[in-house]
Amino acid sequence: ATALVLARAGARVVLGNRNVQRGEAVVAEIQSAGGTALFQQTDVADAQQVARLVHRAVDEFGPLHLAFNNAGVEGERAPLHEQSIDSASSLIDINVKGIFYAMKYEVEQMLASGGGAIVNTTSILGLRGSATLANYSASKHAIIGLTRSAALDYAEQNIRINAVAPGPIETRMLAEIAEGDPQSFARRVPMGRIGQPEEIAEAVLWLLSDKAGFVTGQVLPLDGGWTAK
Repeated sequence: ATALVLARAGARVVLGNRNVQRGEAVVAEIQSAGGTALFQQTDVADAQQVARLVHRAVDEFGPLHLAFNNAGVEGERAPLHEQSIDSASSLIDINVKGIFYAMKYEVEQMLASGGGAIVNTTSILGLRGSATLANYSASKHAIIGLTRSAALDYAEQNIRINAVAPGPIETRMLAEIAEGDPQSFARRVPMGRIGQPEEIAEAVLWLLSDKAGFVTGQVLPLDGGWTAK
């Protein structure tokens, strides 16, 4: 949803994803609406692949000004001592190292072009704990640390870095967690419903835009009041 919203706002979009079919489908949808986009298969756990993605964006479209880092996996649902080492390592590689790699190469380009804006995706579980999701929650806490610290690193260089922290959103991941019934989460949300991907997209667009020009180092919960409880 965010790629479509950014394209409608005039951005030339470069998508990176491990899933070629999904990535190319989004590009086709953007192009059919008159937008500009390209896709490159990318595993964010691989620093070289992330570097190639960022370099391709610059090679194709010129200086990099905006970036949205949204890759992530949930991993195992189990008490901490029952989670496997391999699963935990893979989750950290994607959720934490992937964000670090992306920001590293994005910031390098933005420093060269005079500034920019980055938005990372964390989660409301980066703001609190959750039984059976210790490593997932830890990875989302880490993204907040990376976001806030990097925002301080580059505030004087005109690079703004923020994060969105979605609650239950109607996505494929939530459907899997809820065993096919994502609406079951609505009763736990003070507003009485789950969120829509387009609502996250509009928040990301605002944070990337000049309208949020005095906002950096912040985490915006998008959760219908969940973290206000």
